[in-house]
Amino acid sequence: MVDRSTALGMLIAIPFLASLAMAELVASRMLKRRYYTSALDAAASFTSGMWNLTVTGAGLIFTFVSYEWLEAKLAVTDLGSSPLSWALTFLTLDIGFYGLHRAAHRFNVLWQTHLVHHTPEEINIASALRNGGTPISIRFVILVPLAVLGVEPKLVLLMSGVQLIATNWYHTCFFGELGPLGKVIVTPAQHRVHHAINEAYIDKNFGALLSIWDHMFGTYQPELDDVPPVYGLTRPLRTYNPLRMDYAHWWQMIKDTVRAGSVRDKVWIWLAHTNWRPSEVASEHPVAELKTEAQRRAYERYRPEADLLATAWSTAEVVLQGVLTMELFWWVSQGFLDRPAMIVFAGMLLLSIVTYSTALDGRPHTILTVCRFGVAALLVIGVSSVGWFSLPTDGLFALTAAVVLPFYAAAIVMSGVAKRSPAPPLDVTAMAVA
Repeated sequence: MVDRSTALGMLIAIPFLASLAMAELVASRMLKRRYYTSALDAAASFTSGMWNLTVTGAGLIFTFVSYEWLEAKLAVTDLGSSPLSWALTFLTLDIGFYGLHRAAHRFNVLWQTHLVHHTPEEINIASALRNGGTPISIRFVILVPLAVLGVEPKLVLLMSGVQLIATNWYHTCFFGELGPLGKVIVTPAQHRVHHAINEAYIDKNFGALLSIWDHMFGTYQPELDDVPPVYGLTRPLRTYNPLRMDYAHWWQMIKDTVRAGSVRDKVWIWLAHTNWRPSEVASEHPVAELKTEAQRRAYERYRPEADLLATAWSTAEVVLQGVLTMELFWWVSQGFLDRPAMIVFAGMLLLSIVTYSTALDGRPHTILTVCRFGVAALLVIGVSSVGWFSLPTDGLFALTAAVVLPFYAAAIVMSGVAKRSPAPPLDVTAMAVA
């Protein structure tokens, strides 16, 4: 579970990033740029971001060891928070991100921890929020040098937060290479290349804030005028549901492990390069994959259908979810929630996300809306009448209950009224042709 200061930072980050995305949306409409072509796609990006924040905030990610533990065990000096430690922390985190980022693209077992960020099939500020909530983090590896140097934990936390927020701005099509700056910092053009699946672009430009590492280690690729980027995954997940996104690749690996005939293949599935599958398993159980440049350029973006009412309702779901997520972090920042309470309320928010993201996919979701309403009503009764948690029930919580319960009840009705339909499935046979 995050501490109170981190919760406050998350509380501030949500409206800040949402405002950036809204400003870009307004600018793109005014300038007649098609940078936001689907309201549901943007809703899915915001949803994924809130899923990630909620999972992280509730401490549902296993991190092996904390930075505080590493520093206590490994520190050989004490740089504290000196000017030198600020510079070293920035550079160490940046090159560490480069290495971990590149490894996540390279190794099959690590790809799931990052692939959600590559699911958007158009690039905008909203797409920057598309991040997964897989339950395992190996980020501690890049913190080891800082622990050895004895950099203060608060500085590491602060610089990590700054790095995270600062990587959002270049998810845009408004700017290009930015001239000589591109030799030093990551630019929008460079990051568009990173998100592209064109043969000329794939697995390039891994930098976080500095592009010097890509130039040094041979992974830099400029955006080419004659190669328009195609965004997404070579194995499209075709879903807006964060829960499905978070485990799709690992689930495929588990199935492939069961199906593999040799022990070597069963082990190698987890150690091999990204998307590797035993040949006999791949031939008997093909998956939809865009293998050629022609297929990637011809790919039609994932777009479930929704009428105006369904789109408006989904937008309202996302807005309410954002408010509830902010409220959750407000409670944590004020010391109202301990870890058990945080997990309970986070679980409620995650259930809500699964419910309405299933609707975003155009899938049947009435049962989920009924369950969501029932769980929310039980939680309100438990807090207000039974005293499960020591929240100030006469203020913010009472107002929240008065809004949420009717909204969730209306969602049950809306699930049968608003018109939705899923996107057509990919032709697995056609996509599997080399």
